Amino acid sequence: MFRSLERCGSNMNKEFGIIKIVKEDILRILGEERSRVSLEILKEEIKVSLSFIYEAIEELEREGLIQSQQSFFTLTKKGEENAKEILKKPEPRTRRIK
Repeated sequence: MFRSLERCGSNMNKEFGIIKIVKEDILRILGEERSRVSLEILKEEIKVSLSFIYEAIEELEREGLIQSQQSFFTLTKKGEENAKEILKKPEPRTRRIK
């Protein structure tokens, strides 16, 4: 019984880590583009399950870092500040290699 709970906790930690990286990827993409970005572009650029992308978008909106209008996203002032810091870091592994 304890092992299954331990595995569940481990999966939750992995999911949290993936969502954190996806959030950074979204902020990085928006920061690089400096304009609105479509959901389609995010899906093409970030190579993870769509559920992670949707969850990351929801969290970023709740945190006041991005705004959505239809299927397009832009950074808020707070999001611009975070994106500048993220752009200083090397790119995470979920991004497509160009």
